[in-house]
Amino acid sequence: MSGEEAAAARVVGVDVAQCSFPLRHPVRFGAARYATRGYTLVRLRTDAGVAGFACGMDRDTPLAAAVRPLAERLVGRDALSHRALLAELLTANVPGRAALVRAHSLIELALWDVTAKVAGLPLHLLLGGLRERIPALAVAGYLIDERGEDAIVEELVGLREQGFRHVKLMIGARDAAWTGRFVGRCRDALGDDVALALDVHYSLPSLADAIRVGHALDDAGAAFFEDPLAPAQWRHHRALAAAIRTPLAAGEDVPDALAYADLLEAVAILRVDPSSAGGLEPALRGIRLAEAAGARVLPHGFPWTNAQLAGAFAAIDWVEVSAPLENGDRFGELLEDPGFALEGGEVVLDRRPGTGTRLDWARVEALAAGRWTVGA
Repeated sequence: MSGEEAAAARVVGVDVAQCSFPLRHPVRFGAARYATRGYTLVRLRTDAGVAGFACGMDRDTPLAAAVRPLAERLVGRDALSHRALLAELLTANVPGRAALVRAHSLIELALWDVTAKVAGLPLHLLLGGLRERIPALAVAGYLIDERGEDAIVEELVGLREQGFRHVKLMIGARDAAWTGRFVGRCRDALGDDVALALDVHYSLPSLADAIRVGHALDDAGAAFFEDPLAPAQWRHHRALAAAIRTPLAAGEDVPDALAYADLLEAVAILRVDPSSAGGLEPALRGIRLAEAAGARVLPHGFPWTNAQLAGAFAAIDWVEVSAPLENGDRFGELLEDPGFALEGGEVVLDRRPGTGTRLDWARVEALAAGRWTVGA
């Protein structure tokens, strides 16, 4: 596409769909309980014949409705000038910015998808390009109450046999003694060649509880301790880091890039999520802040975009992928393909132009609980 044609990549319409899938077993982390998986999907269409896609998890918020006033401002605008567009959106409703951050994320990601496709490049090459294979970190251990401890241990051993050398348990907050015992059992089953981390998804009630669990993880040899406390509690993270040996990981639900700087006073592994922190640009700022601080980065969210980020930045050690679990979430049916390949515990990048978000829009519309269009 010539520069003249690229300048004409104006937004002609924005389609938004909301898909919600009931889970067979609710996912619980302390007081948090998720009985459904809700997704908001965006298709941004341009007069250049290029569409940009984005998706985000609702997390029990009215995300699809929040996207609408932002989408209305895009029609007729140049999709390639996405920095100018986002700056306008951010200043259009300053009091509502915190409530709109996930909506801003989807608009920004869809604009990046258009930009990469017009450029004819996958995102990792658009950002500089470093590598095309990255170690994968498998997330496992969901539904331990329904499945039992033995099934979780068997799951972890199976992941090791598939070639994974980095695994994370999602079991939520328990008392320190139980956590230390179970993580130690899993470590013994995996052996010394597999790193095992624990994510409790903000479910510990206090700093004191986090310190107790952290000491148990020190003894069990955990690779890192993720989200013991809410990300806004960066002072508590700093106190926790001073009290335990296990490295901390946090950052997936911060509202803007400035919060990354606060967390980097305590965490060794920064979680960045383009789908929840305002888009790709804030995630890129977080990665660069982590590089300057000597910290590592583990992106959170949809693995295809995170794989593209990992292909451009050496600070990203792994791409997170979820171990398969049949629980009623039909999100995979919304995709043309996963947007990356998984080979022997490694993620292999997609070289097609774009951010890697390969939505099957006809399937999205067929499964949508609600949808609407702005523009043509």
